[in-house]
Amino acid sequence: MVATVPKGVYTMKSRYVIIKHNAKAYHKATKKQKSMILDEISGILQMNRQYVE
Repeated sequence: MVATVPKGVYTMKSRYVIIKHNAKAYHKATKKQKSMILDEISGILQMNRQYVE
């Protein structure tokens, strides 16, 4: 697991907090790691990759 996401039910506000929390790691990551981060977060939060990006 590359991204850090707590387990539970998420409101829209908490989803954006999780995305912001992982933004620093995303910007420092390589292209392959960025893809993995987007896949994990979009799968967990049930959001499209474009919204997570």
